[in-house]
Amino acid sequence: MKYNIFTVCNKAYFPFLSVFMNSLFRKCDTSKIGSVFIADIEISAFRKFLPPSDKIKFLDTSIKDAFSGVHSDGWYKATQQKTELLGWVLSQVPENEPVLLMDSDLVVLSDFFDLIDPRYAMQFTEIYQNKHMANAGIYLNQIACFVSCNNTEVSRTFLRDWGAGINRLKVKGAGRPHETPAMNRVIREYQLEKPAVKFGFISERLICSDMTVFPDTRILHLKSSSTTVMSPPENFIDRINKIKVCGVSAVDLGFDQYVDFEMFRLWCSEYD
Repeated sequence: MKYNIFTVCNKAYFPFLSVFMNSLFRKCDTSKIGSVFIADIEISAFRKFLPPSDKIKFLDTSIKDAFSGVHSDGWYKATQQKTELLGWVLSQVPENEPVLLMDSDLVVLSDFFDLIDPRYAMQFTEIYQNKHMANAGIYLNQIACFVSCNNTEVSRTFLRDWGAGINRLKVKGAGRPHETPAMNRVIREYQLEKPAVKFGFISERLICSDMTVFPDTRILHLKSSSTTVMSPPENFIDRINKIKVCGVSAVDLGFDQYVDFEMFRLWCSEYD
């Protein structure tokens, strides 16, 4: 079995994508990866800094405005397009070949292929700590940083319902973000109304650990708690410096390998 990856990135997040892609290609068995689809939001000038691989395929998007930070208008438009573009990606790969929706601010520490379980139609990331009520009045048990679409038919339907849920929250004027609350609501609806559809849940600590590396962590999530106050370079450095290592004697996160100095200098000059 092979799997595919889909992520979205814009210029303000490009160093995160660089870390993600370099760690992915160094830590994982790439023979099991079909394609890596990247929705390109004004990152064309920086593509050359990503690993040279014919597995990487760029998707043009209709978003042209600057993405100024977490919860900004550009960030919101990017999350809105995720479900639509992921639906298209499902049509580009063999039927029932898993497609993983992954945030671009991830660091792969070790291979995670064995966690993809085709017995489940879809797999979601279960919040490890701090499950809470979102601004939209929806209790969050899962987070949308890693979703494995294993069954093509079920995933297409789920994505349509998820996208519709995001739009409903927007129309109602619910506080941002809308992506994760809408996903949680649709998961609950399926569990109640479509019990024959089997969902799997992977611990956030294992697959997208929030800023902390545990002994069993496969992927680290450089999750942001900031909004638009910090500049993109400040935001990137702040997240790197807040990483915690818990119960592990030595962890080589490899940032010196994954962030090209020329790229970083060029990227920072965009925000001078």
